[in-house]
Amino acid sequence: MIKSAGERVKFVRTEGRTAEINQKDFAEEIKITQAMLSLIESNKQPLSYAIALKIEKATGYRAEWLIDGVKPEKLSKNFQEIRNPKDQEELLRLISKTNAGDYVLLLLSKLSSADREAVFKLIESLASKRKT
Repeated sequence: MIKSAGERVKFVRTEGRTAEINQKDFAEEIKITQAMLSLIESNKQPLSYAIALKIEKATGYRAEWLIDGVKPEKLSKNFQEIRNPKDQEELLRLISKTNAGDYVLLLLSKLSSADREAVFKLIESLASKRKT
């Protein structure tokens, strides 16, 4: 059983993908330094929610699982679809217009996994109504 956030991050990088990736390349993929990744994997630096979200975006492993070990490990296929780059860009653009990005992340981080999932499903539902 993987006990720490650092161990879970290392698992994702080394075993949780189709091929192992080195720290340097994984750090570049998630837009952090290799030094920061090394500190996180060795449990010398706590895994922040912001970095966990970057890993989630890149790999599909849930931020909640990475941080706390809360299952399921991976996002559902339907949930991953909302996170495609075009939708992400639009969502980030809308959030940045209100200067609420950090506040939204803070609020989401305070919710339980189930509540956070419900919020994302609500957003997905509203977005699908907007497209039709």
